[in-house]
Amino acid sequence: MSRRPLLALAAASAAGALALSLAPSGAATAAGSTECPRGTTLVDTTSLADFAAGHVGSCSAVKVESFDDMARANASITMRQSSGALGDVSSRAFPAGAAQAAALKAAGTASPTSLWKPYSTQPLTADNAGYSRVNGSGFTDLAGRIEDFATAPGSSQHWFAAVANGGVWETTNGGAGWRSIGDNLPTQITGAVAYTKAGGGTVVVGTGDPAYGGTSFSGLGAYWSSNDGATWTKSRGVPDGTISFAMRVDPTNPSRLYLATGKGLYRSVDAGRSFVNVVLPTTCTDVGKATCFFANLVTDVIVRANDTSGSGGGKVLAVVGWRAGTKPNAQGKPQSPRNGLYVSDTGAKGTFSFLGAPAGFPAQPRIGRTTLAVANGPAQNHDYVFAVVQDADKFNNARTADGGVPEPDALPAKAPGNTVLNGIYGSPDFGKNWTKLADSAQLSTPATGTALVGANTASYAPGVQSWYNSWIEVDPTSGSDVSGAPGRIAFGLEEVWNNVTPLVIAPVGTPTTPADTPQGTTQFKVIGRYFGGTSCLGLITGGLVPGGVQNCPTNGTDALDGATTTTHPDQHAGMFVPTGEGVTLVVGNDGGAYAQTVGAGAAFSNAKWGRGKNVGFTTLLPYDSAMAKDGTVAIGLQDNGSAKILKSGKTIGIYDGDGFYVAIDPDNSSTIWEEYTGGTIKVSRDGGKTWTTNTPSGMTGALFATPFKMDPTDADHLVIGGRQIYETTHGAGTTSSSWKQVFDLGTRTQPGKASATAGAGDPVNAQSAVDVRGDTIYVGYCGYCDIVTGGVPFGSGIATNVGGWHIAAAKGLPKRYVTGVTIDPKNPKTVYVTLGGYGRRWIPPGSLGDDVSKVGVGHVFKSTNAGASFTDVSGDLPDLPANNVLVYDGKLVVSTDLGVFVSKTTNGGSYHQLGRGLPAVPTFEVTVAPQNHKLLVATTYGRSVWTTTAGDLNQVVAGTAPGASAPGSGSGTGTHLAATGGAPAVALVAVLLLCTGAAVRRRRL
Repeated sequence: MSRRPLLALAAASAAGALALSLAPSGAATAAGSTECPRGTTLVDTTSLADFAAGHVGSCSAVKVESFDDMARANASITMRQSSGALGDVSSRAFPAGAAQAAALKAAGTASPTSLWKPYSTQPLTADNAGYSRVNGSGFTDLAGRIEDFATAPGSSQHWFAAVANGGVWETTNGGAGWRSIGDNLPTQITGAVAYTKAGGGTVVVGTGDPAYGGTSFSGLGAYWSSNDGATWTKSRGVPDGTISFAMRVDPTNPSRLYLATGKGLYRSVDAGRSFVNVVLPTTCTDVGKATCFFANLVTDVIVRANDTSGSGGGKVLAVVGWRAGTKPNAQGKPQSPRNGLYVSDTGAKGTFSFLGAPAGFPAQPRIGRTTLAVANGPAQNHDYVFAVVQDADKFNNARTADGGVPEPDALPAKAPGNTVLNGIYGSPDFGKNWTKLADSAQLSTPATGTALVGANTASYAPGVQSWYNSWIEVDPTSGSDVSGAPGRIAFGLEEVWNNVTPLVIAPVGTPTTPADTPQGTTQFKVIGRYFGGTSCLGLITGGLVPGGVQNCPTNGTDALDGATTTTHPDQHAGMFVPTGEGVTLVVGNDGGAYAQTVGAGAAFSNAKWGRGKNVGFTTLLPYDSAMAKDGTVAIGLQDNGSAKILKSGKTIGIYDGDGFYVAIDPDNSSTIWEEYTGGTIKVSRDGGKTWTTNTPSGMTGALFATPFKMDPTDADHLVIGGRQIYETTHGAGTTSSSWKQVFDLGTRTQPGKASATAGAGDPVNAQSAVDVRGDTIYVGYCGYCDIVTGGVPFGSGIATNVGGWHIAAAKGLPKRYVTGVTIDPKNPKTVYVTLGGYGRRWIPPGSLGDDVSKVGVGHVFKSTNAGASFTDVSGDLPDLPANNVLVYDGKLVVSTDLGVFVSKTTNGGSYHQLGRGLPAVPTFEVTVAPQNHKLLVATTYGRSVWTTTAGDLNQVVAGTAPGASAPGSGSGTGTHLAATGGAPAVALVAVLLLCTGAAVRRRRL
């Protein structure tokens, strides 16, 4: 997620990301004043006397959200991306919907001359002069989250990147410029990538986002290409509807690959054309069985190279690493009974054995998400392996007695501070015996150079997000000692680290001390800090932290080398690339790609990352966008704050943290609105250089990501809401006290009743969607919004002021999460609603004893009587989450998780793909540019903002088959998507429960 206020772990099985600052509280703030200082936020704790005197709150340190807050956070966006139909939650769900989408595209494209293009192909720049909220933090050119890298053998400049929701990208000049080679894939949700010289040179990609948090989408198996992405073919054998953690090529055989997925470990002997499940002995091996889901989350795999004698290679070490480990499920059975290490001499199916709890490694119930690395350098002993281990016990027991934030562990054996890291480990014998090299306590000392030092560690210590972001790699060029141990390893947590003293690993046969006690004397140093520049981001401001290391500026001793930049936080991927004269370290994180090259034996430094390696990427993850008449687009981004795209294509960061919903005055692009967590909204009158907070005083129950909307007929008219719905007609002059409360959504059992008091089983109703046009307002709401984290039963509905504020009867509208509401511009009584679901992708409706009789089917609904009744107008729209509707020229333009579709009429019926060129990426909304009715603007979650000039929507031309075989076909023969005849007949009741939870400030549980 982003950089600014640090977050703490929310150990709920939900999405979440938190904001933390240790800055002191400020004085009471007068209404209409500029925003609170960095690291603080306006808190509505004003006394009656202060309120009467004109004060609306105080500037207080940003607090870590409670676990209940995190549950609500997950609900607010998880449900927006969940499918709705009742049925089997299985690997058939996503492929069924994707096959329908592919069939529609092949059957015909509406407005075939409409070519979608990215609105900007430039990185987001976060160091523009005058934008004080972002400038000075050490971040420069930014892109979207990268999950994996690969390199072409024999070339130090030819790399590949798997971007979370952004597809597959390639550079042939060492990151100086990137280009997409994955646009023809049936989904842009990727997690693992490999390149092998076999088959004339083959790129293989595993789909599905492995961050396994709230914003993670499932994938469609694996795909391969031998023509640099011109066409892609589906690999046989890898299941759909899961996530991909890592892919490794066997260094002894380029045709042999291993893919670690959320449904087991898969092996290919034909360069990715087909895979076979090796069937790890997890005791719950049926990957198609719901209760075996967590038991087969293989978070990494490594393969041993041959010795100099040409033997000993091909040995495989894999790890099952569900973050909660053996935590009991609802039936009292362990979620993952055998988290831990698995080894095979050959990697063949049925040859793996479970290592249990090897000497020196964490006890099996402590093993959570784990990443692995092997020493395969030519001068190294290839039996040396390394691991970063997240602690499942800490993850499961981080809740405090009052249900609030995690506290430092009470047991001496556990690391202090808010962390779920167990430690960094090394083994000299391919995993049989281990030495603990470091834990969070050691990594938190000032001498390491971490930005997470001193008082920060009380709430946010290194490894706090090791369940979400973690990698480790061995420098193959680094020298070794007489034992063959490598000279250097690097790993990523929130920051990038490497060892600065030799790796001290106990020799084989040496008695080991308890696994929770670091045995070595290896020292580690941060080489990619959490933040840099001159900003302390609202943390400790100035002075010395214990140990005498100056805390601000945050570049520490590297500032002497002129360092003003650093890597973006939250490290997901890393690789070493030998150059012949040295080595390049490439890292990927929530801000894109970074690299630095050093000579043989030289040290890496925080001073040498430069501006990053993000030129060419169009992979930002906006939740929302809005365009002004001069072409300026405001966007709210996952982990990259809020930004604006100029008509020239330049993308400028204007606000820090996570950004959600935005608005811009169409006649004056200097007036921009942006939202932070929990409905905290701000407005800028100078294009984002300065901001005023004007969150409505008294608003309660706001979702983590709270929709707000500007009236398209009046830029001074805006609506936002939590439990209470607020309206303003004061535009940028709005203060926290000048909003007018116009309705109270009440509680689940007492909807619309302002006097209702929430209680057990009766939560507040919270706004989940809103639209306003002139005097007309419609609101979608929910409560409980997520039965998994909140409780049962789920409730939802529609409220409107048409005919006076009331809860609409909404007859015929299924009880599912309302993702969007759209007012027909010609008739205020006509409204369109899009629906999500109310569960998780791995938890079927009814599994918690909930009533499923009102779940229903369909994704787009229409009412012509102000919400009194609704008709399903989904027609043959793919059974995928519909995120919003645009009424356009007598048709419905529907945004879905696999692109944009258009109906023939506003009554739905037959749908077609709209235009050409837009990859199969989650699309949250399509809007009309205010300066040109023909210009459409699409907000895509993973490929930034795209536009097209709409042609004749009545013109439909037979689709051109993309270069990928049909989802679920498994043919492996190169059959293209156009050949998927009959796909529309796939049952529309297939469920897609995609979990794309809220994401504020990094990590979503």
